[in-house]
Amino acid sequence: MAAVARSVSRVWGRFEQRLPKTARNFLNHAAGPKTIFFWAPTFKWGLVVAGLADVTRPAEKLSLQQSGALAATDTGTAIRVNRHLHRHSPRRPSVSVCCIHF
Repeated sequence: MAAVARSVSRVWGRFEQRLPKTARNFLNHAAGPKTIFFWAPTFKWGLVVAGLADVTRPAEKLSLQQSGALAATDTGTAIRVNRHLHRHSPRRPSVSVCCIHF
């Protein structure tokens, strides 16, 4: 398994060296695609886009699991954002929350 990891790392390194500097900077950024800070919001927005597709579906065909996942992630996000805003910028938290959700 270690040999596979080394070979993948070697191939990835060669690929990364051929990229333009802006692409390398994007890949190696602290919030770039090699981190959870990039992929968590990406998957969250994937749920939102999938939820928008349900607008045209009949009510009988809506997915309860998908709707529950969307509601749970949105609720969790709202709770975390509100806690963060109240700790760090208590002057106008309602404006920031609206900007995040719309």
